[in-house]
Amino acid sequence: TGELTEQDALFTLDGSQMNDRMGSRVFWKDVTGDQQKDLVFNQPEDTSITIIHDNLSSMVINDATTSPNYLFLQGEDASDRFGHDFDIVDIDQDGNNDIIAGDYKFAGDDGRVYIRLGPIMTTSGNTAIGNGNLRIDTDSTDSKPKLGTYTRAFDWDEDGSAELIVLEQRKDGPQCIYMYDLDSLASTNGFGDIGAFLAVTPTLNSSSAASLGILSMDTNEFDVLSMDMIDGYLAIGAPKFNNNDGAVALFAYEDRLTTSNPEDRIISFSAENAEYFILNNGANNARLGSVVKNIGDVTGDGHDDLLIGARQEGAGKGIVRILPGPF
Repeated sequence: TGELTEQDALFTLDGSQMNDRMGSRVFWKDVTGDQQKDLVFNQPEDTSITIIHDNLSSMVINDATTSPNYLFLQGEDASDRFGHDFDIVDIDQDGNNDIIAGDYKFAGDDGRVYIRLGPIMTTSGNTAIGNGNLRIDTDSTDSKPKLGTYTRAFDWDEDGSAELIVLEQRKDGPQCIYMYDLDSLASTNGFGDIGAFLAVTPTLNSSSAASLGILSMDTNEFDVLSMDMIDGYLAIGAPKFNNNDGAVALFAYEDRLTTSNPEDRIISFSAENAEYFILNNGANNARLGSVVKNIGDVTGDGHDDLLIGARQEGAGKGIVRILPGPF
């Protein structure tokens, strides 16, 4: 009992030789293909993702030092924010985990999303060669689209293959959450599998390649996002909805890729388009949806339950609620 301190840790990773915000995303997954789990975390101020692939121990992380124990997956420019958000999933279903990373500051805040297929290997020093087998670039006319501010992978249609969920935050708004179904893209373009499609497709455009887009109702609604899957729905929290009152919406999977006009693939973040739309009536500035998480079956009825947080409700103290499934 009592407070945990640094002395209680098994290992300490010292990032003092790097810049700030080390470890805002952390994974314990095999990305090097040796059947051993790797510690993977981001260092967005250094536009890199660090992979500790051997001999996990206390160490100082320094991108100027060659090390046999860790390697970096790096962005294209030192002023970017490669890895600000990223996810790890076997996107091409070849048995190797892949890294999907966003860099919202690429090319003067245009943004870019990278899919780096695994296994991640190094052939020179401790820097992984190549930052992406596929790139998603913005085709927005916004002055600062910031594609890749939020990047996740969920198996939304429950077919065993994950879809990419990417936020184009947009300075001028409205903002848009894009969903990319690579299975559907491969099939539509005449390929039998995702791997064959990715092998000849270096770049996609944000709106024209999307199967679905969810558009915010105002300019800053998606400045903070939290989401998870539950009962086949993508549950999205938008704590800045309606002047910071917040909302949570559960959307069913839709693939509109065969719709020729990309604008017809866009729906609004609203009760009319969601299967469930949850508001916090009477609690102004509550920021409902600041946390959205499938927490499994905590009520013991055999159905997963949904946790939602409202971090400003209760005079700023914050409130967490559990909504029992099924949905």
